[in-house]
Amino acid sequence: MSDHDQHHDDSGYHATVKGYVTGFLLSVLLTAIPFWLVMGKVLPSSGSTAFVILGFAVVQIVVHMVYFLHMNSKVTSCT
Repeated sequence: MSDHDQHHDDSGYHATVKGYVTGFLLSVLLTAIPFWLVMGKVLPSSGSTAFVILGFAVVQIVVHMVYFLHMNSKVTSCT
């Protein structure tokens, strides 16, 4: 039996289709809004636009970590 098999625990997080769809929709929204901000020249300066886009990027990183990489406080180490 391998080391991985010995530490396998079925009580951990299990991905669902609903979770993936939620993550996908959030990702699309977090991409579409900055795209609209740039293409529509909604904000008055390029500096403020860049700052807002960086904020959306950070939120999108968190969305990807939670919904696609399944990283959260409930996941425990296998060691």
